[in-house]
Amino acid sequence: MSKDTFLHQLRIRLSQLPEAEIEKRLDYYSEIIEDMKEDGISEEEAVASFGDINAVAQQIMQDVPMATLVKTKVKPKKGWTATAIVIAIVGSPLWLTLFFALAAVLCSVFVVIWAAIFCMFAAVAALGISGLFLLFKAFTLFSSGFSYVLFTVGAAFVLLGLCALGFLFAKVVASALIRLIKWIFIQIKGLFIRKEAA
Repeated sequence: MSKDTFLHQLRIRLSQLPEAEIEKRLDYYSEIIEDMKEDGISEEEAVASFGDINAVAQQIMQDVPMATLVKTKVKPKKGWTATAIVIAIVGSPLWLTLFFALAAVLCSVFVVIWAAIFCMFAAVAALGISGLFLLFKAFTLFSSGFSYVLFTVGAAFVLLGLCALGFLFAKVVASALIRLIKWIFIQIKGLFIRKEAA
């Protein structure tokens, strides 16, 4: 595929973005192709090095800020007609309420996930602090008898062991929850990315 064909096809797939954003992305890829040509790579090889054009466009759309996607989705390309303005105003009690309800639900999901992560690590820290406290406390209990000291040291090591295992478990669960947050965000962002015909 030639450079001009690649850039034209990319422009079609990015058509929902503002013109300034499209030009910025096209200039970037044009410059990369020119740099590769200066290094002795043919134009077709340079274009082929980017891989599938649909994947390139999809990655660009994922990198575009959410605010830009929302703005271009809400604002029609040909401007607002009088009918659209009237419908937006008359329907605002319904769609604004639904929008704020959806935003509140999404925010609460994110807050709950982050709170769960925080609580897991707080519980692990509590186990570790309790174990350390018992370990140091055992040295003050020599007057209570050797068996009492031994029991306290054993309990301290059990708590420290649980702390270590709990930290590993919390780390795995936290990374899974963070991946879940990213996945939810990508799905929300995907609602604003139109699938273009090839």
